[in-house]
Amino acid sequence: MAYTFASAHCDLGLTLEDKGYLNSITYGDQVSEFHPWNVFLFICGLAPFYAGLVFFFLPESPKFLMTIGENEKALKVFQKVYGINTGKSPESFPIKKLVDETKLHDSKYGGYVTANRTMIQALKEGWQQITPLFYPPNLGNLILVCFIQFLTIQSLQMLRLWLPQIFQAIDDYKHNTNGTTAALCTMIDLLTPTHPTDECSVNMDNSHVYINSIIVAVISMGGYGLTGFVINILGKKKILSK
Repeated sequence: MAYTFASAHCDLGLTLEDKGYLNSITYGDQVSEFHPWNVFLFICGLAPFYAGLVFFFLPESPKFLMTIGENEKALKVFQKVYGINTGKSPESFPIKKLVDETKLHDSKYGGYVTANRTMIQALKEGWQQITPLFYPPNLGNLILVCFIQFLTIQSLQMLRLWLPQIFQAIDDYKHNTNGTTAALCTMIDLLTPTHPTDECSVNMDNSHVYINSIIVAVISMGGYGLTGFVINILGKKKILSK
């Protein structure tokens, strides 16, 4: 929450790191008090907590079951997923028999996966399974997927996390200059003042920072929804499949 720390129009000797430390301090007399950020952290923790609970009820991967020769168990998992997704009876799953993958291992790239394996076996067999990614025709697709993932993380987890601090700088600049604006770099320079002043003017009315952050989050969610809609119309392309 360091990005919501109000910037002062004077040199307090605080770096951005110092502001982060100040915002992370929990004072003893505030432990029993209610704060809005308590609700925020609680809501943010619900999703991973729920995901952790659901994880214990998930069935074993049918791919793994087929790899170790447990085709009957794998078929039951497929039938269960089919029944949940379609609302039909699991027994109506059109596939009645699965390929015996234990006889299809490529001696050059693949390897047999044992059911009760040691840690060393698991690492060795795991490496054997991902080895095909580093050979044509999968290598080019792997690079493409990694590049797309890099751009996604850079835009969502780097630039987006910096936006609240930028919004705070803009709001502080307007507060200290009677509502006027300037170039973005000029307003960001306010975060690290180079000319100390005797008078401190702290902007505590920074509601626009939260409003702008919410707008960006909502637009991001809309972008994800639009992307999924467009993909369904144009059709899906399995990049890593042959």
